[in-house]
Amino acid sequence: MPCGGEDAGLLWSQVPLLHVAGLFVYGVITQTLWYAPVWAWLLLVSAWAKRMTFLWGVGPPLALCVFERLAFNTGYVWKLLSYRLMGNEAGRLRQPAQGPAGHSAADARRGAVPVDAVAVGRARRGRAMLGGAVWLRRRREPI
Repeated sequence: MPCGGEDAGLLWSQVPLLHVAGLFVYGVITQTLWYAPVWAWLLLVSAWAKRMTFLWGVGPPLALCVFERLAFNTGYVWKLLSYRLMGNEAGRLRQPAQGPAGHSAADARRGAVPVDAVAVGRARRGRAMLGGAVWLRRRREPI
């Protein structure tokens, strides 16, 4: 079928489908590791709190932000939370000359950078909080 006078099949014949599929799987894994501590924290709080679970889930990080602002007049915790929840542009903490695991920005643009030790630590914290949530839910008395 012509597309602007050219055959659209020519465009799709140049797409490396296995490479794109691999990058998709890599993206799913890294996004899962990125948000695992946040979801595990919310699950842990929902297992622990009997009432006002949203307040208990959001309150301590926000109270820590307010305490830091009042006590030290800095905003590092807020920047860390916004970086964690909204991405790099929202809470830019620093601009390293090299990306994760010592790779340059050009390497990151050329292909996917392997998951580094920080992501493994993030997964461990998430797994520990998730285990705590399961433990709390199993030992809770019936409603």
